[in-house]
Amino acid sequence: MHKQNNFSLVLGVTLLSISTSPEVKVKFRSDTSLFLSCNYSFDHGERISDREIKWQKQINNSFVDVAVFSPPGGQEPYIHKMATALANRTTLITSNTSVSSSATMIIHDVVCSDEGLYRCWIEYFVVVDSTDEQKKSSSAVTFEAEAKKPVDFVLEHQDQLEENQSIHLICAADVGSPAGNIKIWKVPEKTNIPEIVFTSQLLNNKTKNCTTFLNVNPEYKVSRKDNGIKFLCSSQNSLTQDPGPERYSQRISVLYGPGTSTLTLVPFKDIYYIGDDLKLECFSDSNPPPIYSWTFQSTNNSEDTKYNISYRSSLILNNLQINNSGNYTCSAFNTFNGKNFNVTSVVSISVRNPDIQAPLTCDSNPCQIGELCKEKDGQAVCGFNMWKAVSFIFIPLTVVFASSVAFLFIKIRANQQLLFGVNKKNTRLPSSPTKGKENDKDTSQQDGNELYDVAWT
Repeated sequence: MHKQNNFSLVLGVTLLSISTSPEVKVKFRSDTSLFLSCNYSFDHGERISDREIKWQKQINNSFVDVAVFSPPGGQEPYIHKMATALANRTTLITSNTSVSSSATMIIHDVVCSDEGLYRCWIEYFVVVDSTDEQKKSSSAVTFEAEAKKPVDFVLEHQDQLEENQSIHLICAADVGSPAGNIKIWKVPEKTNIPEIVFTSQLLNNKTKNCTTFLNVNPEYKVSRKDNGIKFLCSSQNSLTQDPGPERYSQRISVLYGPGTSTLTLVPFKDIYYIGDDLKLECFSDSNPPPIYSWTFQSTNNSEDTKYNISYRSSLILNNLQINNSGNYTCSAFNTFNGKNFNVTSVVSISVRNPDIQAPLTCDSNPCQIGELCKEKDGQAVCGFNMWKAVSFIFIPLTVVFASSVAFLFIKIRANQQLLFGVNKKNTRLPSSPTKGKENDKDTSQQDGNELYDVAWT
């Protein structure tokens, strides 16, 4: 059911109302028909003359007449000469009921140009006021068509695609109506969750079916993380949800050299003992997969010689012996497009006899305060460190000396202030002849009190 636009005007005791469907959405097909109905009602005090009921269409910024009607009992409706394109595929109907009248226009075999803004326009005469009035009500006609599956989706790139190279994602699709867009997604092999990488702009490239056809060709730079992904192109508009109708590409292979390699010891220990078993595992990611090699350099051999010992990703050492102590190096290597790539990782293994206590090293801090630790022949040797001893004695003495000097300075300062106060009290001014004895007595008593106070302080 369409929502109605209702317009009414009260002049004296008269009333005319008019209504149309504000929005008319049409599912576009070749045999689709468009219905536009203008319902109106008027009072006995209002007069509508012949040919004063019109359906109009907005062209550019103004409305032009399309179909002309008369009230019931008047002249037959007709298509206006300015709308000759509708003459052979339009039906005009005038109806009258006890409640209202209507002017209906049915456009058959709609075409794209039939889309747009229409309005019903009525001019009438008000008897009481002897005035001409106008009423109008609009209907917006839009064609709807769902987006279609992309007709083509092609990836253009070099035969041997390397990381940091670009590929072109070419996709073409009818995105329907209202105008929609094309989106391109990548789908990782592990998660299989689409991630959007491109969205086209909304363009109004209308086809003969009143839909929009888009052709896009975005560029995408691949990384090693894109190895094994596939892309999909989807077509959608406001009538569809993401992603819309879609087309997938084949998975791509991205070539790249080994990254950093990882060495793992199973089990992991700081020190291994004779008879232990050990497995060294090496891993590095690359495409094509890397070729591994292991080399060994003994720490018990005075010669700086390395030995190739394995060409697998893991190295198993059973029943370790002292001569297994040394540096183990894993190399991961691959090659493509005439390029070679290689990364290495090194781990040091120490094997000892469980019956012999491991020698102390300076890292374990075996020396006392005032001693200096040095390693000789793998053993920690503690020797007297003169500077540590001097600092150990000198620093406390320095603190004591500084404290004594500060105390002595404070004491001298206090004595100076005491002497200054005594000298000041012993100073006298000449006494008055008439009050000499009294003043001398008072002064003597006062001075005694002050001297007593100073001495107490």
